[in-house]
Amino acid sequence: MLIKKHQYWAFVLPALLFIILIIALPFLIGIYYSFTDSNGLRASFIGFKNYQILFRDTIFLQSLWLTVKFSVVSVLLINLIGLAFA
Repeated sequence: MLIKKHQYWAFVLPALLFIILIIALPFLIGIYYSFTDSNGLRASFIGFKNYQILFRDTIFLQSLWLTVKFSVVSVLLINLIGLAFA
């Protein structure tokens, strides 16, 4: 049984709207705010200054390195354990 084009969109459109409103829109707004100096009411564009500050912070760099190490070790161990049980 073939579904007509307008019936197809009737089923797909709610899911697309959900994805756009709940996932994509906040993601894009977050990217926009990362390039601003926002106090919640006003946002002035400052470009990459926030990222320059972030990547000069030693605590952030330590936590980033720890996250990378944890991820690599976790993936390796999970695969080795899975291979051992296979």
